[in-house]
Amino acid sequence: MKHILLLIGFGFLLGGCCSLLRIPKYCRPDADFNSDKTRIFENESVQFMDQSYGDPESWNWTFQGGSPTSSSDKNPRINYTTAGTYPVSLTIRNRHSTDTEDKSSFIVVIEQITCREETFTPGPYTRKCATHIGGDREYNGHGPDVQASAKLRVENNNSEIWVDLYLHQKETRSDWTECLGNWPELIYTAPSNWEIQNIITDMSSTTSYRDTDHDLDVPTVMGGRLVNRFEIMGDTGGNDVGNCTDDDAYLNVYFNAIRVNICER
Repeated sequence: MKHILLLIGFGFLLGGCCSLLRIPKYCRPDADFNSDKTRIFENESVQFMDQSYGDPESWNWTFQGGSPTSSSDKNPRINYTTAGTYPVSLTIRNRHSTDTEDKSSFIVVIEQITCREETFTPGPYTRKCATHIGGDREYNGHGPDVQASAKLRVENNNSEIWVDLYLHQKETRSDWTECLGNWPELIYTAPSNWEIQNIITDMSSTTSYRDTDHDLDVPTVMGGRLVNRFEIMGDTGGNDVGNCTDDDAYLNVYFNAIRVNICER
């Protein structure tokens, strides 16, 4: 009787508690799988790996959106050509029974976007005359202190690049002659049905100095290599601000090449 009870108990464990004993050849199958990646671009492939338990003897895979759409291999490799989100199903069979594992939204295929790099050199922009905003228009050898900059921005639904040119000059003592200039310039438009992904090169350049002569100055460029050269006229031999003549404050800007990534919409 004792032996019979032991056999019944052992059979019960094998049939109802196989997950405890974990002896594959005596257990009902438990289907499971994984893959080397779940997010891919169009025309990429995925390696699937069977991770089932229960010593399976056959595999029946279903791949919606995949190529091929089904497989009986244990570890198939499947190609996906069209963007979308797709389920995967695996049914396994061993000597005792079958089991199925369904995973919805398991593979995400992303549309392959065509991108390219373009290079262009804007300008140059010359004789940008600042507006008189203070003082008597004459620096009189008192500076001026000068700040200038060029900064890029992307506008119009990522289809345009603009540069904002800036010049500010102010006399260093009374009567504080001052001028200010802001000039937005459209420097690039993406082709139709393309958009600007990012600007690879520097987005800005600046300079600042004190003018000490009546010559056209070429100050040091700082803050990035967007600009190759600033040329600035400050103090001159006559009225310095507001006339836009040969004897007036102005800004010239010469750019380095700009590199930009654009992608099809």
